[in-house]
Amino acid sequence: MDEELEIVRKKKMMEMLNRARREEQKPLLVRIFDLLLSAVSCGPGGCGPSGCGPSIMNENLMELETLARNLISKYGRDRIRFELVNVLDASMQNYRDAYEILREKKGEALPIISINGEIKFVGRVPTFEEIDQEIKLVM
Repeated sequence: MDEELEIVRKKKMMEMLNRARREEQKPLLVRIFDLLLSAVSCGPGGCGPSGCGPSIMNENLMELETLARNLISKYGRDRIRFELVNVLDASMQNYRDAYEILREKKGEALPIISINGEIKFVGRVPTFEEIDQEIKLVM
């Protein structure tokens, strides 16, 4: 009887530890470096009462949005975060590895995608399977 209780206690403790570890885990950060240009969608008079607001142009945006949506669907919003960095922004210099790749390859390097600060893809939007495999290695 005591042996069975000890087994149950150990099992409960392991469950609590595993739950605590999952809660402690920071979300993965997928950072996307790409060229974002303002798209003028309002007339010369500016935004009207409908509030069309500013928009951006990017040839990879649709693919990247689909990729992000699929990853969130699989892993959940609490496990994965996305950050989009405009390569024209001065803050680009804060990301040394991506900055150097961009200087070397110019526009052919875009998009650059990193996972938790490590560059994984350069010059193309990866397939869901490719990025999912990289994420699994980090988790």
